[in-house]
Amino acid sequence: MKKYLFFLLMAFTLLPMAGFAQDEEAVDYDAYIADLNARCPIDYEGGWMITSFAVKGDTTCVEVETPSVLSGFLPMLTANTENVKRMWLNQLSQYGDSWKRFAEMMVAANRSLALILRPKGSEVSAVVTFVPSDFNQQ
Repeated sequence: MKKYLFFLLMAFTLLPMAGFAQDEEAVDYDAYIADLNARCPIDYEGGWMITSFAVKGDTTCVEVETPSVLSGFLPMLTANTENVKRMWLNQLSQYGDSWKRFAEMMVAANRSLALILRPKGSEVSAVVTFVPSDFNQQ
């Protein structure tokens, strides 16, 4: 009987530890953003480049350098409409697993996203703002 109790006690003690061992390593959101920012600039094809990641309060700012030809179209490309947000979410999702992980962590941390678009060689910029629920509608 004592052996049975001993094994039962060991099972209840070790079971939670086994569960923790299977979880991925938890990463602090702010530390993850700092790591992404350290990788910048992240160059993509066609003149697109992510130049910085930053956290300001409850908002994550991602600055993207776009091709210079978009400077005349910034107001249309940054209108606060569902279609514009859907277009940018589809575009950004093509950046692969890194973007997907970033978006998941941002939603889990309940942070907003300010996508700052700056055409190459221009001082003009425009912002598209996303709230966490925008990512769930994708």
